[in-house]
This record gives sequence, structure tokens and C-alpha cells, in this order.
Amino acid sequence: MADYPAMPLWTDAYLGDTQHLQLHEHGAYVKLLMIAWRTPDCRLPNDDKRLATMLGVGPKKWLSIKEAIWPFFTEEGNKVFQKRQLKVRAEVEKNVSQKRSAGKASAQSKSLKNNETGSTAVDEPLQRQGQRQANGKSTNQNQNQKEERGGADAQPYAFEGKVIRLKSADFEKWRQAYPNVPDLVAELTAADAYYHENKPKDGKWFFPVSNWLKRANNEGGKPLHEQKAFVPLGVDYGSP
Repeated sequence: MADYPAMPLWTDAYLGDTQHLQLHEHGAYVKLLMIAWRTPDCRLPNDDKRLATMLGVGPKKWLSIKEAIWPFFTEEGNKVFQKRQLKVRAEVEKNVSQKRSAGKASAQSKSLKNNETGSTAVDEPLQRQGQRQANGKSTNQNQNQKEERGGADAQPYAFEGKVIRLKSADFEKWRQAYPNVPDLVAELTAADAYYHENKPKDGKWFFPVSNWLKRANNEGGKPLHEQKAFVPLGVDYGSP
């Protein structure tokens, strides 16, 4: 399995920049992007024979397709790459590395157990355990606010994006609840980027992200040939 199984893509921008492509040229372009995304350096071989083999077409068919889609790629010796895709890969790698490091550090912190009572629910709002506060007012409102922040305010977070923030206890609960998500950090990074660009109503990200992970978990539990393509993160791979 690829290190980053979810390939980012802005569908509107892609279609806007590739209107001139025919259907089979779209298929070839997207397939080459997916193949490149699965490689360690996010690059393809600058070899017509190998590229034709990757696409499952003959040399003549590939050369006819190449004429339409090659302007999207940049040649670099015996390799080729898509500039925007390469930049996004670097950003995703950086984010994933940071979140993994934060998660490991948080897992070793003794303060995590003290934060357990303030963690959020996975599929439903967590109902505060115990009794109402001394003044008689319900603590649900405060708890809901914590849910939208990914738990209590204590640092460090196991995942801290521009929109999504989860402390270690919450991250672990989501990891256990969605076992079919191959890389939870990568999925959260994708969701965070999407909701940073498409702000959730009233800034409440918890339930939309929970539903996002449910869908990814459901797809991940299916046999590979039954899984639907899932492009969560908004990035334009269209123009050169």
C-alpha cells in the first residue's frame, strides 16, 4: 500500500484546466498522476515504452495521448513530474511527519490520563459523566465547545491542523473507531485542508470530520475492486 493512499485533487480546477482533453486522455492523465503519487519521489520515468506499459496501451496509442497531456508534466533527466503535485506531496509529507511525532510524544505523556474525562465522543456528542455543577447549570454547552476544539484545551495536541485539533485521547478513540482507515493522520490532514478552504457552518468541524472518517472507513473495509475513488483534499493538478 502507498504511504499516502489519498491523492489530493481539486475537481473544479482540474475540469476547468483540462476541458480540451478527450475522455481517454483524461483517463491517461489521471492514471499517471495516481501512479506518480504512489512512488517515493512522486515522479514517473521519462520513458515512452514504460509509460505506455503503465497505461496498458501500445506505443502508438501512447504517443497520440502524450501529445495532449505532456504539457502538464516537467522533464527532469530520466524522470518527469507534475509541478503542483510535487509541491503538495512535500506539504503532505511535512504535515504527516509533524502529526505523527506529536502523537507519539503525547502518547508518552503522563498527563494524558488526566485529560481522558474531557475527551470527545466519536460518533455522538459525549455526555458529561457525573452530576451537574454546583450552580445547577448543565455542562453540556461547555462540553460541546470542547468537542469542536477536539477536546480540552491542554497541549500538546496529537493532531493540530488549521481547523481540526485533537488531543491524544480523542485521536486514539478515532483510530480505534475507524480501523479501516489506513492512515488516520493523512486522512485528517486531507480533511483539515478541505475544511480550511470550505469553512464548516458556525466553525463546527467535529461532526463533518466524523462523517468524513466514517465514509473513508466504510470504503477501506471493502475489497479493493469495490472501493470507490475518494479525493478528499482540494489541490489543483490541472494546469502545468
